[in-house]
Amino acid sequence: MRMRKSFPLLILFIINILFFLAVIFEAPSTSARNGEIFVIVSSRTLSGAQTLGSVVVDNADAGNTSLVEMFKNTLLYGKLDQSGTYLTLSNVIVALDNENVLKEPLCVAIQSSFDQLHKLPDFVSTWPGPVSLAVFAPGDEFLLAISYAKYLRACFPAIKAQVNWHFAFPIDYQANENSIGQVWRDMALNCSLNQNETLVRVLERLSPEAREDISAKRKNHELPYPQNLMRNLARQHCLSEWVMCPDIDMVFPRPDPLVQPPLTDRLKAFLQSQSAAESANSVFVFPLYEVKHENFTLPSSKSELLAYKRRNWAQVYHVKVFSPNQGCSKLATWEKRPEENVQVAYKIEFKMWCEPIYVAKRGIPLFDERYVGYGMTRNTQAYETALAGYNFYLLDGIFLNHVWGLQSRSMQGKARKKETSMNHKFFASVHARELAARYDSDKFNVLSIQKQGKRNYNVAMETVKPRNKQINLNT
Repeated sequence: MRMRKSFPLLILFIINILFFLAVIFEAPSTSARNGEIFVIVSSRTLSGAQTLGSVVVDNADAGNTSLVEMFKNTLLYGKLDQSGTYLTLSNVIVALDNENVLKEPLCVAIQSSFDQLHKLPDFVSTWPGPVSLAVFAPGDEFLLAISYAKYLRACFPAIKAQVNWHFAFPIDYQANENSIGQVWRDMALNCSLNQNETLVRVLERLSPEAREDISAKRKNHELPYPQNLMRNLARQHCLSEWVMCPDIDMVFPRPDPLVQPPLTDRLKAFLQSQSAAESANSVFVFPLYEVKHENFTLPSSKSELLAYKRRNWAQVYHVKVFSPNQGCSKLATWEKRPEENVQVAYKIEFKMWCEPIYVAKRGIPLFDERYVGYGMTRNTQAYETALAGYNFYLLDGIFLNHVWGLQSRSMQGKARKKETSMNHKFFASVHARELAARYDSDKFNVLSIQKQGKRNYNVAMETVKPRNKQINLNT
C-alpha cells in the first residue's frame, strides 16, 4: 500500500529532475525556413567549436551575437604551431556529408589565402570527393573568410557537402571583435552573383582603415604566406587512406559527359586496386600543365590537352619559370604514350628540385614549416620523401590543369625572388644537413656538390647552364 502511494511521487520527482537538466543544458531546438532545418543551439550543447561554426554559417537568422559567440568559442580550440607564431583552428566549418566523404579512398588537401577563395567552386566542380581546406586569414580577413564561406556553402551545394574548413593566422594579428558588425551586416545571400563579384563585395564590408592596415602589412612583408604550415594543417585533417596536396588552382580535368566513368572515378578505382594497395612505399605523380583559362574550356582528356599544347594554349607547369620543377617527370615521353586508363606509365628517377604533385598513402613526411613564403616549400618535402625510401611513378590516363595562365620568369616579383633566396640559404646551410643526418644518407649528392662551390652546385641542380668545363660529381 505504501509503495502505491509513493510511486506517483517518485515519477513526479524524476520528471522534475529531467526538466531541470533540460534547462541547464539548453537542449537544441529547430526551426524551419524555406523547407530547411536550422539548428539554434548554444555552445554548451556542442562537442566542439567547429560544430558551432557550421551552425552559424548555415543559419540565415544568425546575427552579430551568434558570430561573436562562435568567434570566442573557436579561439578556445586554437592550437599554436611549432614556432609559436601562428594560431591554427581545426574544423571550424565541417562538411555536411562528412561521414560519407570520409569513406572515400582519397582526400585532397588544399590551402588558400582569403583573396583566392573564389577559386574553390571551380576546384570542387572537378573533384567529387572530400576536401580539407586550410585558409590563411590574418586580422579581420578571418571574419571575411567566414562571411564568404556562408555564401559559398549556400550557393554551391558541393562545397557544403564536401569541404572541411580550417584557419590559421598570426597569434599577434587576430581579428577585431568590433569588426564583426561591419562584416556580418546585411548578410543577404545573392547566388546570382558569381564568386568573384561576391568576394569583392565581402571585402568592401571592412572599413577603409582595416583594409589599409592589412595592405600595409603585406607591402612591408609583415605577413608572409606560411605555405607549408597551411599544407600540413589541411593534410593532417585528411583521414582517407590516400592523400594529395595540390594548390587550389590545380584542378582535375572537367568531367566529360561522353566519357564514362569520369577520370576522377577511374583514379579512385586505381587507388583501390590490388597493385596500388601493395605499393606502401610508392607515390603516384600527376602530369601537370599550365592552361590558358580566360575564355577557354579546360581540357577534359589527354588528347584535348595535347591539342591545347600544339596551339600554345598549354605548357608544362613552370617550364619557363624553373624547368627542373617538373623535369624529372619527363613529360615529353608521357605525351607520346597512347591515351590509357588510369595506371602507372613509368617509374620516375627523382632529382633534387623536382616538385611533383602526387597522391600517396597517409604517413608520408610532412612539409617543413620553417619555410615561409615562396621557394623551397614543396621540393624539400619531395626530397625528404625520396630520402625516406619512397619510389615515384608517373600516372597515365589523368593529369592536372594549373588554371593561372601560362607563366614566365618575368611574372615573378621581387618579393617572391627574395623569399626564394632566403629559403634556399636555409636549405643549404641547415635543412640539407639535418636531412642527411636524419636518414644517414646524402643520396642525391647535395652536400658533396655544395662543397665544390656555388656555381657547380647550381649547375648540378640544373638552375644554371654549365660552362665548357665538365663538373665531376664524384669528387
